[in-house]
Amino acid sequence: MKGNPLFSRYTAKSEEKIRQAAGIVEWCYQNQQFCPLDQIIKKGYKFAFQYVQQQDQIDFEHFMRSFAKRQKGKSIKEIELINQNIVVWYLCTRENKPIIKTNVAWQSFQKVLFSTLNETRLERVMFSNETLEKHREEIDDLYQEYNIPKYFRFDTLGFFIEFLIGHRYKKICEKNPKWDTKEIEQQVFQRTPTKFIAISGFTSYVKSTSAFTSGASRGQFPL
Repeated sequence: MKGNPLFSRYTAKSEEKIRQAAGIVEWCYQNQQFCPLDQIIKKGYKFAFQYVQQQDQIDFEHFMRSFAKRQKGKSIKEIELINQNIVVWYLCTRENKPIIKTNVAWQSFQKVLFSTLNETRLERVMFSNETLEKHREEIDDLYQEYNIPKYFRFDTLGFFIEFLIGHRYKKICEKNPKWDTKEIEQQVFQRTPTKFIAISGFTSYVKSTSAFTSGASRGQFPL
């Protein structure tokens, strides 16, 4: 793990915690004793852990809806949902539990996960100082067009996409106050730039939970 470029994305404190967790995982696999690891999982992802234990086969669509329902209408961040699914996926793999792979939720999760795993390699080019300066004018125009706070920190591409979706959703609500949720959702992805989001796996992934409509309609996206 020494010298791994992944760690350049984290603070020294976070890096140390990641290394400690990796050490626990390594010990558990070397000794085939997973109690210490399960204790950590249950502390941070109790619902995911219990869900896997209670199911004979795992349906990611059902899991995400169940998880969203337990949030009682609270907005769910993209990274939180990804982490929950990763935990479920890991436990299924470790315990050889079958996964239903025919629904959109599983397929979208795989696309998002694949993109995430490749993010480190791509970000070296996409978010380099050279690229930033090359497209400075276009970036400034984008921020101005969608009233994006200039110094707002977007930790992931997902947060930025959520912002664009939430901005578009809010504008449609203001213009058409009598429309229902379904009509608004249909219009959100009809115009740029959100129409380009619709062709990615991210859209179906977010819309498969209540996070999209509940968060955007209450203005909980960072507008």
